Amino acid sequence: MEQRDRIIAGCNGIPVKNLANYVRDGVVSLDDLPLTPEKRALVEQLLSEKEEALWEDVKIKNTVENYQKYLSCYPKGIHTDEARSVLASLEEKFWEAIRCDLTKEGLENYVKSFPEGRHVEECKKLLEDLPYLEVKKKDTKQAYLDYMQTNPGKHEEEVLKRIEEIDDESDWKTACSNNTKDAYDIYLEKHPRGKHRDDAISKIKYRSGKEIFLDKLKTDPNCMSALEIQKEVENGTASWEDLEAAFGSEKIEAIKGWKKAGKLPIIEDPTIPKGYTEVYFWGTKGTGKTCVIGSVLGSLENIKKNYIPVQSDSEVYRMMLTNLFDGKNSICTLPDSTFTTNLPAMPFKIKDEKRKRHKLMFIDMAGEAFTGIFKARNNFNLTDEEITAVQRIEKYLMGKQHNPTIHFFVIEYGSALNEVLPGITQINVLQNVAAYFQEKGIFHKSTVGVYVIVTKCDRIPCSRDERAKLANDYLSTGKMGGFIDLLKEEYTQKAHVADFMKISFSIGEVFAKNFCVFDDQDTDKIIEKLLLKTPATSGLLGWLRYK
Repeated sequence: MEQRDRIIAGCNGIPVKNLANYVRDGVVSLDDLPLTPEKRALVEQLLSEKEEALWEDVKIKNTVENYQKYLSCYPKGIHTDEARSVLASLEEKFWEAIRCDLTKEGLENYVKSFPEGRHVEECKKLLEDLPYLEVKKKDTKQAYLDYMQTNPGKHEEEVLKRIEEIDDESDWKTACSNNTKDAYDIYLEKHPRGKHRDDAISKIKYRSGKEIFLDKLKTDPNCMSALEIQKEVENGTASWEDLEAAFGSEKIEAIKGWKKAGKLPIIEDPTIPKGYTEVYFWGTKGTGKTCVIGSVLGSLENIKKNYIPVQSDSEVYRMMLTNLFDGKNSICTLPDSTFTTNLPAMPFKIKDEKRKRHKLMFIDMAGEAFTGIFKARNNFNLTDEEITAVQRIEKYLMGKQHNPTIHFFVIEYGSALNEVLPGITQINVLQNVAAYFQEKGIFHKSTVGVYVIVTKCDRIPCSRDERAKLANDYLSTGKMGGFIDLLKEEYTQKAHVADFMKISFSIGEVFAKNFCVFDDQDTDKIIEKLLLKTPATSGLLGWLRYK
């Protein structure tokens, strides 16, 4: 028989002092002892005399075992409620620690320490299912699959739910990593009610707009203006980082910094001095005519360094236009369209390889001059500006000619059927202009060159070497071919010169409608013709020739 059982069996024959010691030491509790009322009272009296000393010791040690010992000794003691409260708090802390790291040892310690604790039943159930506890601790899809295989039917619903949650998180991370519309679509297809469903739908909407926007710009970097791109970024369609990744930091910095195109000054009645070859640039609005002029001037002054400016009333216009094209392969801002009544005449000199000078004057004809000619010949109502533009043509190009003239007709590649006026295409206007030149005798013996420049040839899907042929093919077919033939026939008959040439041209890679990565290679074709068709002068002989 064990000591506890022997004490309980013979308690009434054991001295009171010994019984009190057994209770105080936790061998038995007072309630375990079937004492006579008189003897119990004596034991309680003896115990109470030492309760305070024990309580102070219990508080110092502050362990589960000591609080349990106090309650065993003094089930109705002075500090019983406090002891039970502290013990309950220690039990919860003990349990929370076990819950954070479920192990067999921890669960068994709880049962041993708190045989009547609040979580005993739960603890016993967990001890019966330790394999599942280990799986939950690993918390991987493979661990759950292995558990289902070795324990079919057990915790099946909970296991399947957790596997779905793990798959959900894994697929969401993959979708976010790829960060494409297709990736989010795949996530939703796998998890139509997934945790991240709303986020996926939101990202698909964003990515749809973003990808369409970026693909549009990648396909045609010139399809939107800088201002339109800025607004798309402000509206959240894409970020500057997205655009920078697609197009490079230099281009995006240019677009970010864009405010508005600088307006070129208006020159309405320029002075045309004697001794200069007058070089007229013609074209409907938007063909890139002013860009051609600026790129040639920029190439001459900023790259080839063989350019000598001449003071004139169009000097500010020339300087502003020249400065836009300030270096090979640099990002240049494109000029705004020429004002309807504008007629800048920019005199300058070019030094050739022999250091002789060629005197030229570039004249930028407003695109509305072409539409004004069409309207005048077809009895349309003209605006006051268009009337002025047409009158200036007649003022400067009809009648007695003092200077040689060269004419460059600027046509945008692929624009023959573009509407210039409601229901009127560019080719309709060009054919009327050719007839007008014929009627008014614009070409004459002083006309030393007529050339057609096909701009924006960088858009032709071919190599640079093939551009000239494809540009020529474009000008030789259909109604465009009829315009070219009429122009060529009028020129050769009136000027008695057979030098009629088609020139493929590009100022470089144009993007965001307001910028280009300037490439001056095609300007050489125009400069070559200018040097060939203008007289070289030097010293007194050159001065006398044009006196």
